[in-house]
Amino acid sequence: MRRALLRYDLRVQPESLPRVVDRYELLSVLGSGGFATVYRARHVHTHQAVAVKILQQKSGVDRWLSEARAAAAVQHRNVVRVLDCGRAGDDVFIVMDLVEGHTLAARLLAVRVSVFVTADYTSQCRSARTS
Repeated sequence: MRRALLRYDLRVQPESLPRVVDRYELLSVLGSGGFATVYRARHVHTHQAVAVKILQQKSGVDRWLSEARAAAAVQHRNVVRVLDCGRAGDDVFIVMDLVEGHTLAARLLAVRVSVFVTADYTSQCRSARTS
């Protein structure tokens, strides 16, 4: 099962949604962090539901896109796939699979997790790193 760890920030207000970035219609904010905001989005031609991460800072763009291309090469059942990346006007973006459900952080906070479950989660993360 693929999971993306996002912090949902109620202070993040969509500037004027929906709006289109490249081939993706941004529909709602999923979360925001120090460097980027993640949106629920839809491909304008195929109507595929995706997550679009838009860089908030304009420094380090080339490195960010290079890391996105490297992440796109990773194929593992426990890693969210990177589908696309690029620039559109002032926006720099990464497109990923949209994963419905709870984050790992929410799961860990919701229940008392045994050492065995923690070991299983750790093993799954490690297998994604070494595959």
